[in-house]
Amino acid sequence: MSSNCKALLWATVALVLQIVVVALLLLVLPGVPPKDATFDEAYKVTKTLPLEGKLALNDKLAKLQTWHNDRLIEPEGFAIYKDEIYTSLGTGEIVKLTGSKHITHVAKFGKECKELWDEHICGRPLGLTFDKNGILYATDAYYGIFKVNVGTGDIEQLVGKDVQNVGKNPRIFNGIAVTSEGVVYWTDSSTSLDLANGVYDMLADPTGRLLSYDPNTGKNQVLMNKIHFANGLVLSEDEDYLLISETGRSRIHRYYIKGPKMHQHDIFLDGLPGLPDNLSRDGKGGYLIPMITTHDAGSPSLVQIFGPFPKFRKIVARFVAVVDSAFLVIDKYYPNRVCKLISHGIGNFRYIPEYLKPTRISVLQVSASGEVLDSLHGNNLPFVGFSEAQIFKDQLLLGSPFHDYIATVPLVEIGWKHLDQDPSSNDDPTKIIPLSTEFEDEASRPIHAPKPTQAPKAKTTTTAPTTTTAPKVQTQAPTQAPKPKQTAPPKQTPRPTHAPKPTQPPKLQETKQTPKAAPPTQAPKKTPPPTQDPKKTPSPTQTPKKTPPPTQTPKKTPPPTQAPKKIPPPTVKQAATQTPKVQAQKSKVEVPKTTSTPPATKPQTKEAPKPTPSQSKPTKDVPRNEL
Repeated sequence: MSSNCKALLWATVALVLQIVVVALLLLVLPGVPPKDATFDEAYKVTKTLPLEGKLALNDKLAKLQTWHNDRLIEPEGFAIYKDEIYTSLGTGEIVKLTGSKHITHVAKFGKECKELWDEHICGRPLGLTFDKNGILYATDAYYGIFKVNVGTGDIEQLVGKDVQNVGKNPRIFNGIAVTSEGVVYWTDSSTSLDLANGVYDMLADPTGRLLSYDPNTGKNQVLMNKIHFANGLVLSEDEDYLLISETGRSRIHRYYIKGPKMHQHDIFLDGLPGLPDNLSRDGKGGYLIPMITTHDAGSPSLVQIFGPFPKFRKIVARFVAVVDSAFLVIDKYYPNRVCKLISHGIGNFRYIPEYLKPTRISVLQVSASGEVLDSLHGNNLPFVGFSEAQIFKDQLLLGSPFHDYIATVPLVEIGWKHLDQDPSSNDDPTKIIPLSTEFEDEASRPIHAPKPTQAPKAKTTTTAPTTTTAPKVQTQAPTQAPKPKQTAPPKQTPRPTHAPKPTQPPKLQETKQTPKAAPPTQAPKKTPPPTQDPKKTPSPTQTPKKTPPPTQTPKKTPPPTQAPKKIPPPTVKQAATQTPKVQAQKSKVEVPKTTSTPPATKPQTKEAPKPTPSQSKPTKDVPRNEL
């Protein structure tokens, strides 16, 4: 063996010995962070359900769109009341989303802070729900449980950090549900670590709990314990049981609050292909379960792989915590932004996608009996993981603590049209502002894709009202003209001021009336008889009687070739009284407005070409009456 090989061998042995020594020290030394966590229980996770049948992989989430880009920081959970969406943010706020663009501050339970690493000061609201009276109940991971009157803004704290008669104080207030009788059920994800150190809690022994709060007595009671990171909570439609997501074990618990199994619990669904988060109802008796991250044979969860080895989990957790503490010590003596960011990133769920980005995102729909009804998947998409799935009218909303937007997809695109909520069942149907394609103007459009599909509709709707209002402008102008015989042209000039409104109709002239532009050129040549124009102006008052039915105009417009033959004789006299420039402007503006009204403005030689058949008769009668 060469000297180089021996040196490499001894270096490897020395490195292994050093690692073993460090591991033993981390394992046996007391007081090493995380101090309050224990690592004694070994566990195994149920084998993941095969991705086949209803769970087969698909690309239904490939058409996801983003909403409120860069305007919402880490929208975690949702609650819907009177067609308005409420969401909890990483800034410590609860906001209300009205329409497509309006964001309104609702509540904040923590203190003001500037950076995300101060979330223990800012607060972090998680679970949201409304009771039957429209009162919002919310949990803040650091500050407790609150009741918010969204109408007045009044906030009342129901449960704080110090809770009596429940053993250890809760460290992560998470899910929440309220019965019709006002009883509040809530989950405490951990009694040893806070949310900023959630990764350590996933490695430690489970300390999550399900608790209840009685508003009559003000007391809390522990209903379940040793839940590996108790998370989302949802109440059944009949309020006979609760579903609790156990994120660390990829399963859903069911706790009965009524009936013969009252105060008993069982496993509702196990072996999920991911780690479940918040739970919600689908409106048809079933439930929606989003996966915050995936877990299957192809992409297993490292935390669950280490489950059977508590000592190894302890070494890993302590090693990471020591590194975290080193940056905290440096920042203590030499405050700097870099150390704060690194320390905040270590052990925090927020930065897991930066290290382990899953290749799949999934949302499950299950029945009231725990049967998988359908699944939504997306592969290699720019989305990371979803904390809550909520149906809002014809859309599926997806929140995430990793994104700065809400992901949406129409129900019809994912085959969930049957879950579309009926707007007539809402409390206030007048406030319905769907996120799909029913917007009337740009101000109420969503930020996502439906914009381009609606733009052409907006153009067509604007042209319709202009054609109907055009006759009003024309009928008023001729009535003003007969008063001053000579000043009729200046009084008719206001017409172009009304005309700019229909800027789009000129497109119709190019297609139908461009050949009619030639007749006006002949009008200035026969201008000599000006005296007859004021006499002819009263005739327009008769023409409007014929013009009101604009629907007939398209029938008269097809034969434009006959109009120029009959129009020149009268227009020669009419053009003299009015200046050709003014007439040219009028004709350009008024022709698109009403195709049938041009006979009313006979002095305008350019207007006549539209309803030439209707004008030919009055033009012959008018000079006879004048004579």
